[in-house]
Amino acid sequence: MVALVLAPIVLGVALYKLPPAIAKVLALLGPVSKSLVEAYLGDLDRALLGSDPREHAEIMEAVREHLAELLPSGAELVDVQRVLAELGPVEAIASNASPGMVPAAAPQKRTDIVPIVALAAAVVAAATVVPMPFVGVPLSISALVLALVHLRTRRAGRRLSWAALIIAGATLLCAIALALTLLPVGGSDTPEPGPVQTAAQL
Repeated sequence: MVALVLAPIVLGVALYKLPPAIAKVLALLGPVSKSLVEAYLGDLDRALLGSDPREHAEIMEAVREHLAELLPSGAELVDVQRVLAELGPVEAIASNASPGMVPAAAPQKRTDIVPIVALAAAVVAAATVVPMPFVGVPLSISALVLALVHLRTRRAGRRLSWAALIIAGATLLCAIALALTLLPVGGSDTPEPGPVQTAAQL
């Protein structure tokens, strides 16, 4: 008895929350027919998920209006099945819709390795300039050039380039100072006095 009293209330609330076009269609049908239409519209809505949003809404609205026109009040189950069969599978309807726009993937930032290489070369040059100057000096020059080029052409990684520039420059200055200290000191132009000959030697 309670179920019979509550059933119209629940049905009324459900119809109130549905879109007007769907509510209009379902209000004209029996319980089984309503279930068929609801299932069809739900399948169609899911099949259109990957389509253009505007076309998605237009197709759903067109199908609802079509069902409202073809299914008169008190339509029987056979009539509902015939109308849904004439509409065809939801996949066939959804295939006519344009695909939705796929959001473009954000461009990935590539790590600039030039300042890293320059800094590594400068550090190695500073560590090898004294024991192996033939290795340290070319490395410091390479690091200096790389850092200067990067500072003139790029904005990212400028701190690393400045660090490489400072280390490489200091290494070159140390190499020059070391080379100057190792140069042989030149002799004096004043002739050294010879041995003094005595009268006995004469």
